[in-house]
Amino acid sequence: MLSLSTTSNTAGIRLTGIWILLLGLTLYSFHLSEWLTLRHVIPCALSLTLFKGQLVVDHFMGLKKVVAPWRWLMLGYLACLISLLAWAFTSNSGGVS
Repeated sequence: MLSLSTTSNTAGIRLTGIWILLLGLTLYSFHLSEWLTLRHVIPCALSLTLFKGQLVVDHFMGLKKVVAPWRWLMLGYLACLISLLAWAFTSNSGGVS
């Protein structure tokens, strides 16, 4: 019979909690998009995306305790991606007015 150790069970519960938090933040983003104007939604959605991405990198990719440069490389990529999206939404060529 297969049994889970206490450490494995605790890690599973923690990851499940983080997954539920990610779902909650996604629903919160959707709720914001229904009630706020686009100009206000974009910074909120991008900030939440950055936070959610950090949770994924740290916990689901397992890079929280990894020595640099791997964690910083992924977080840097995420920050660059969010910055480019923010720039695209605020640029004069097709941005939100």
